[in-house]
Amino acid sequence: MSPVDRSTATLRILGHELDPDEITRLLGTAPSGSARRGDPIITSFGRIYTAQTGRWALRAAERVPGNLDAQVREIFAGTTGDPVVWQRLSHRFECRVVCGLFLRRSNEGIEIAPDTLRMLGTRHLQLDLDVHTAGSREDPDDDATRH
Repeated sequence: MSPVDRSTATLRILGHELDPDEITRLLGTAPSGSARRGDPIITSFGRIYTAQTGRWALRAAERVPGNLDAQVREIFAGTTGDPVVWQRLSHRFECRVVCGLFLRRSNEGIEIAPDTLRMLGTRHLQLDLDVHTAGSREDPDDDATRH
């Protein structure tokens, strides 16, 4: 099996009462993007919409070929490792790592190491895998209608 052509990964925290400044303070790093509920958001496609919920996101650099292990490590490198902080966040908000897997041809795959799965589990994070077939231009972070 060939490796996935490219991958994206973003830590995404969502909630109606989410205050991006609070999340930044708790995690110890600035987000790639954030908004309070009701804020205007401009997508990379130039579309403007109103945030239906608060959001805080930290995006890792895209990898070619795909490498989710490196991307998850990159995301968590600058954040707190305190499991109590993560547990509190996961009880108050929807917390997940959203990954885009972009295939150039059929039968490409990716492995996720036990240490990476442990990092996600101890932080109480859901892992979302969005698989895009050859020729797809979609990116899970540009889909304003998802959340």
